[in-house]
Amino acid sequence: MKAIKVTAMLVLLGLLAAPTLAAAPWNFSIGTSTLGGSFYIMGTPFAKVITEKVPNVVATVQATNGPSANIQLMERGEMKLAYVSSAAAYEGWNGLSWAKGVKHQRMRTMFTTYSSYFEMVTLSKIPIKTIRDLEGKRVHMTMPNGTPDIAIRYCLETLKITPKEKLYMQTEQALDQLKDGKLDVVLFAMGLPTSMILDLQATHDIRMVDISLEDQKAIIEKYPYFAKAVIPAGTYENMPKDINTFAFWNYAVCDKDLPDDLVYQMTKAVFENKKDFEATSAYGKELFAKNIVNAVVPLHPGAARYYKEMGIEVPAHLLPTE
Repeated sequence: MKAIKVTAMLVLLGLLAAPTLAAAPWNFSIGTSTLGGSFYIMGTPFAKVITEKVPNVVATVQATNGPSANIQLMERGEMKLAYVSSAAAYEGWNGLSWAKGVKHQRMRTMFTTYSSYFEMVTLSKIPIKTIRDLEGKRVHMTMPNGTPDIAIRYCLETLKITPKEKLYMQTEQALDQLKDGKLDVVLFAMGLPTSMILDLQATHDIRMVDISLEDQKAIIEKYPYFAKAVIPAGTYENMPKDINTFAFWNYAVCDKDLPDDLVYQMTKAVFENKKDFEATSAYGKELFAKNIVNAVVPLHPGAARYYKEMGIEVPAHLLPTE
């Protein structure tokens, strides 16, 4: 009888200890963008916060080719956390454009970060004032399937504008080409103001390219995740009036199979440590839980639990699918 009691006690102790022994660290590489890009910058506080505040989590920042690449890595099971844009996420989820009919639906939304403004910059000496003036010009398309590439392709297709050349290259290289007269317009999708445009205006007279309200309407009717936006007058030099454009929200997504409680803890840690994001970049000022309503991909159940606790009503189309 005594032996049975001892055995039972050992089994009980083993069961109690099991969660601790089984709690192996989660090692995450957070998919971002190319070095120096806004996703890469915002990846630093994300990795720091969840490493320091969430038990058994170790995270690092991984440079990638951007949102569509991150979605593909997650779909193959090679990445569990990443940043994506609304354009790339919408297309990946629905199997459109770069996804070529294949629906990429392993990703689930955790939180909304900041909005990227679609910006087109040229030099004042080049006769380009509106997007219509890109007809017959040499246009920077950025990197394939990145947010600026998706935005400009759809704008050009919808408005039936035919550039002389569509050139794919890194933004830094494109700016050099613009300065050397080998390119007519350079594209960005970043928060305002964009540091590379500020650097450009320090040495060259620039002009921001506008999109008319009529053209905005035509594009949004076809692509509803394009959000109408304005670059406020005075954001850059030689800009006395507002510039009409589009904004694209950006999100942190995770693999659908991550444990609910883990995702809940990481989401909660992000918002409870917003100061770390603000200290890293001005983009951190847009980090608000209420912005989750702007997402385009359903939430992970763990993230949804956090927003419910915060009293935020999540739109029906974003509720967890499981």
